[in-house]
Amino acid sequence: MYDVKNAKGEKIYPKIVPLTVGEYIRLLIIFQEKRFLPSQLKDLLDQIISLKDKVGAGEGDKWQNHIEGCIEKWSRTI
Repeated sequence: MYDVKNAKGEKIYPKIVPLTVGEYIRLLIIFQEKRFLPSQLKDLLDQIISLKDKVGAGEGDKWQNHIEGCIEKWSRTI
């Protein structure tokens, strides 16, 4: 993976959540089976984004390795 830098030479991190097709499918299944509030979905997205900093995931693959567990943990709490 290559680094993208701004005009000052500082590394720019992606502003997307790198979900796999399987993770999107898992979320859609959860959406069909469980009821939750918009604020709870926002909590999930915030947790996924915060993973990026916790795992030092400037590289998406490190971040990606922890997202599925975050989704499963969230689904048990709703």
